[in-house]
Amino acid sequence: MMVIDSSTLILLAKAGLLDKVIDHAKTKMTIPQKVLDEATRKEGLADAQLIKRRVSDQTIDLRPVKDRQLYAKIVKDFNMGLGEAEALTLCLEHQGTLISDDKKAMNACKVFQVPFATAANLLVELHRTKHLSREETQAAIYSLGRFGRYSAEYIRKMKEDCR
Repeated sequence: MMVIDSSTLILLAKAGLLDKVIDHAKTKMTIPQKVLDEATRKEGLADAQLIKRRVSDQTIDLRPVKDRQLYAKIVKDFNMGLGEAEALTLCLEHQGTLISDDKKAMNACKVFQVPFATAANLLVELHRTKHLSREETQAAIYSLGRFGRYSAEYIRKMKEDCR
C-alpha cells in the first residue's frame, strides 16, 4: 500500500504528475480522511478538483484510520500535522510506504522503520522507467521547483538524476 500525505498529493497534482504516479504505481494510492480534507479544502482549485475526482472514481483509495490511540501518540510525540499523522498511522496499520515531503513525517518513518519516498523520488522513478519523456520530466522538475519547498541544490540533483 502506498499512502500519501496532503502536501505531496497536492504537489503531484499541481505538477501534473498525479495521474502518471497512479497509473504506474505498483500498488494503489491510499489516503486517510484528514488528507482528503486538507487536500481539497480549497475547492475551487484545479488540484483539489482533480484529487476529489480521483477519490470519487476510486482511483485513489480512501481508507479510515483504526488505531486512534496510535494516531494521537504520533501527533503528540512528533508534533506532526494531522494529515501526516493519519497517513503514517495507516502505513503502520497496513505495512505501507509513506509518500511525503514533510521532514517530521520522514523522521517518524525512520523511527518506525516505515519505508518512504518523496515527490522527487517518484519523478525520478517515472523518468528512469521511461514513463515520462525528457520534455515531460523537465517540465515536472520545473513545476516541483515552483510549487514545492525544494532548495536549488535539490532541484539541481533532480535534474542530474533525470539525465
